[in-house]
Amino acid sequence: LQQVEPIFDQLYQTIKDKEILFLEQMLNAGVQQGDIQKTDTKTLAESLFLISDALKHHQVMRQRAFSGEKFDYQASEKQLTLIIELIFKGLKKWAKLF
Repeated sequence: LQQVEPIFDQLYQTIKDKEILFLEQMLNAGVQQGDIQKTDTKTLAESLFLISDALKHHQVMRQRAFSGEKFDYQASEKQLTLIIELIFKGLKKWAKLF
């Protein structure tokens, strides 16, 4: 376990960095098009990633996915969709005020 843990940590960090960059690029496009409020897109992208990661972790622990059972991300996806919709509705509404 001690030998593979650094490999998984590195893989996780690589995926995290790519996902945050992807989110940041999408957010920048939204800001440029005036669809969302001008904001620190890198910080928002990191926050969205952390929310998603926390929901997945919660679901894994709730379902005890490490027991070998098939894991179902559907509940996490629904929660994440709701949270993101609320965030973007707020950002869009805020952008219209200015």
